[in-house]
Amino acid sequence: MSDVCLILEGTYPYVVGGVSTWVHSLITGLPDLEFTVVHIRAGDGRQEPKFALPPNLREIIVAQVDNVAQVVNLRHIGVPKATVYHALSSGFAGLLGVELKRAFGRPLILTEHGIYWHEAELGAGEIECGLKVDGTWAGWFRDMAGLVYREADTIVTVCEANKKLQLTAGAPPEKCRIIPNGVKPDASQPRKPPDGAPRIGLVGRVVPLKDVATFIAACRILADELPKAEFFIVGPIDQDKGYYQE
Repeated sequence: MSDVCLILEGTYPYVVGGVSTWVHSLITGLPDLEFTVVHIRAGDGRQEPKFALPPNLREIIVAQVDNVAQVVNLRHIGVPKATVYHALSSGFAGLLGVELKRAFGRPLILTEHGIYWHEAELGAGEIECGLKVDGTWAGWFRDMAGLVYREADTIVTVCEANKKLQLTAGAPPEKCRIIPNGVKPDASQPRKPPDGAPRIGLVGRVVPLKDVATFIAACRILADELPKAEFFIVGPIDQDKGYYQE
């Protein structure tokens, strides 16, 4: 039995990004605890870890979700007992966390870096695990979040705006906590371009979930007004090569 079972969607250890970096820091920063990772993703292509797996990561369980039937069957993937279950989204990961809490009587922690159901309401065409969705899923994701919020023992997010969204979907206020992302402001000093031209950047993975195409379209509009403006996209490009080429 591991100390902590982390339930993730489409992130660690096969994708580089903010959540994956957070998870890796958590596991390596707690060497006296043993972890299991449940990695929920769409598609069955083989992936290689993008991180050096730490010795206290006991097991990685990959669960495929390409349709609703596979989501319903997540409970049967054979997740082992753990002292605590920790889901990193209120979507499929949170739903599985609720099932495991009920099955084994162990606590469930929910940490949300982004608000899953809200992104669906805003029109995201893909969710974190890589499953393609449309607007008809939004209500289901919100209802799912409400269930996860009620069942979780502790709900954590990174900012006040996220907490307000959680409360609107039924999160009990007494369960909610904010732990901001750690930032070292002195690590990188801003530099003003010598010619004074504005420089605008997007930091994120080049995948549909981040809607990089809309950023590029906005850059075109701004470039017409400010011809000297420069635009940058900083992030990995290998997760969805078709989207990158587009």
